[in-house]
Amino acid sequence: MKIILAGLFLFSVLGSIPGSDRYGLAGGYSILWLLMMYLVGAYLKLHGYPHLKNVVYLGIYFLASLANLLISDSLSWVKVRFLHGDDKLFLGVVIAYTNPLLVLEAVCLFIWLLRFPIKSLWLQKSLLSLSPLSFGAYLLQTNPFVYTIITGAYTRLSIMKPWWLVLAVLGLAILWLLAGCLLDYVRNLIFRKLKTQGMFNHKVIKSILTEPSRT
Repeated sequence: MKIILAGLFLFSVLGSIPGSDRYGLAGGYSILWLLMMYLVGAYLKLHGYPHLKNVVYLGIYFLASLANLLISDSLSWVKVRFLHGDDKLFLGVVIAYTNPLLVLEAVCLFIWLLRFPIKSLWLQKSLLSLSPLSFGAYLLQTNPFVYTIITGAYTRLSIMKPWWLVLAVLGLAILWLLAGCLLDYVRNLIFRKLKTQGMFNHKVIKSILTEPSRT
């Protein structure tokens, strides 16, 4: 626990200072930050979490979100008042994966969703099947090749009316999620097929590596 807290302090608190990337976190798109999140998830799975009421976790989530926006607004005011910059929000601070408040929001929302009662067996099975595949959506969008293609591709959405803009953003997010899940599902099928054919059998690989050369 102490190691995880120390890592979060170094990478999340110190690493999220605007204008600096001393640990090469790239706003949360680096393997180092991904490893840090794996450690947090592993700790929650092995040791559990404080058994607070669901409303407490949800309240912390909303309070952290509000604090995040207030800090962003304050930074914007300082930028305009003293640095003579534009009046745009410091969105880079608000939405950065390494933002400590965003990490707190994510953990609280994750725990709240874990404890959310789902009575439908069909829905339970669907979520259990989709959850491992959803990571494919993250990997797809953070792929350098894909990221280069989609950069600036959605600027035309800014001219939409507010309600249409909300629907368009939600629709595109769902499409990206489904596309990522589908690709990860196909990848799993391919690897299972290769495994059943013995290509990933450790005994076969060992025999190939240890077989003496016949030349």
